[in-house]
Amino acid sequence: MENDGAASALTPDEAREALRDLDSDGAALAERVVTPPWYHPVVALFVVIFVVSTAIPGPASLIVLAIAVVGLVLVTIAYQRRYGVATSRPAGPRSRRILSAMITVMVVCMLSGLAIKFTEVSPWWSLIPAVVAGALTVVLGRAYDARLRGELGQNGSAPA
Repeated sequence: MENDGAASALTPDEAREALRDLDSDGAALAERVVTPPWYHPVVALFVVIFVVSTAIPGPASLIVLAIAVVGLVLVTIAYQRRYGVATSRPAGPRSRRILSAMITVMVVCMLSGLAIKFTEVSPWWSLIPAVVAGALTVVLGRAYDARLRGELGQNGSAPA
């Protein structure tokens, strides 16, 4: 294919048609990003295990952490294979903010679990940050999905 300006220039009608095709592709992709009802609770369960693992004494902590990490990876891969869409990449600024908030919550809750581990407090107290992380994973995960679908379905060329 040649790439000189005259040979590859689109007519205005061709350009409009290409933009319409992009709009319909974005809408079709947004329709595919429908998370099944079980997804966020299962992810939240692994997040809870992940956070609790930081407070477990001894080498059992690493075993539980490995189970949570493998579980999260398997659930994510299963979703990607089933629906053909990776939801781990934000499509715009709003979904990026929600994803950042989810990661921040997990890190803060994990640090809370570590603080519990290195103090004389009972490891059972780690259930508080774990439940908070799990609940926010479900709430923010659903908000992320909704925002991601909205951003995928939008196109800068579409009238506001």
